[in-house]
Amino acid sequence: MITQNVPTVEEYSVRPVIMPFAHPLEDRIHDVIRMRAELKKKETEAHKNEQIQKANDSETFINKKPYTPATLEKRRKLTDLFRVHGHTKTESWYAKECLLTTITTARYLSKLQVGVDITQPFIKRGKKRIVDNETLNKIVREKMKLNPLTTLRKVAHEMTNAGHSIGKSSVHKILTERNSDTHKFPLFSFKRITVRPSAGNSEENKLQRIHFVEKLFQYQRDGAIPFFIDETSWNISCIRKYGWSEKGDKVLVPPPPLFQSITAITSISMNGMEYTEVVRGTINHDLFEAYLKRFLLSIKSFESSVIVMDNASIHHVNTDDIIYQSGHKVLFNAAYSPDLNPIENIFGIWKAKVEENSLKWEDESHFISTMLQTF
Repeated sequence: MITQNVPTVEEYSVRPVIMPFAHPLEDRIHDVIRMRAELKKKETEAHKNEQIQKANDSETFINKKPYTPATLEKRRKLTDLFRVHGHTKTESWYAKECLLTTITTARYLSKLQVGVDITQPFIKRGKKRIVDNETLNKIVREKMKLNPLTTLRKVAHEMTNAGHSIGKSSVHKILTERNSDTHKFPLFSFKRITVRPSAGNSEENKLQRIHFVEKLFQYQRDGAIPFFIDETSWNISCIRKYGWSEKGDKVLVPPPPLFQSITAITSISMNGMEYTEVVRGTINHDLFEAYLKRFLLSIKSFESSVIVMDNASIHHVNTDDIIYQSGHKVLFNAAYSPDLNPIENIFGIWKAKVEENSLKWEDESHFISTMLQTF
């Protein structure tokens, strides 16, 4: 007889029972895992349905009847059948006999009913262009180069009178958009006019600009810090010419106070604005020389610097001696080359910020404080 060790009731009662501890975080993790599994299952089913739909669409496209153009023979056949049967036959019957679509057949039948001959070849309407697109682009650009102040409407009118039918919008596209016809030509843009004498772009001035840039770069390679000095003036009576208002209403603002002009002598460096002084009226040599001495005192901590200025007459009287005695160098910009001086860009930003508060000016001191705050 085989006996088994069966635990008694007492043994069951003393045996510890370990129950799993349900932690809220674990329940949340299990919920997230279950939700992800359900989401993945739904995505799989959606992808499968999408593939089935694509297969059905491709099968429908394959079984679709090919396009049958309405050739001259088919139109002649349709004309002969219509003369024989007239309205006794349906559009579907005519389409089946002539191998045409129902829509095309209905269009031709409507023309036959009013006596239109559909057997004649179709003639493309519109005026034939005299020149190709490349020649047209070249002509428009040459007109703009000869007179950059002309308008798009005037160019379109001149082209139309010359036999080239073209509108104002087409001229704008030719000048400003890049496409297969204009990729060989430079693009044009509508920008602010820069007034410059014809001598400003002479070969001598171009060489002077090259020498100026080379000297400036050489000073920087030698460790000199460039400082740019120039003057700018404000007419306090001037405000912005354009403003915003509701459609149909004028932009009405009170007249600005009448003051004399204000001039600021300013210097900048690679670190931004450095030193400025505000003067009533215009600048003469004595005022500029006094400003230059105070400016050199403000940068005496710099051992080697180069002072860059334009060719104004007040910049050429004793300025070289004052700068060289302070241990710095001087470099004059090329003639008619304000674009090479970055301080011109700073003046534009500065004036725009000041003019934003033009309606708040109460007196001259308020205007000057606005200048200094925005400096």
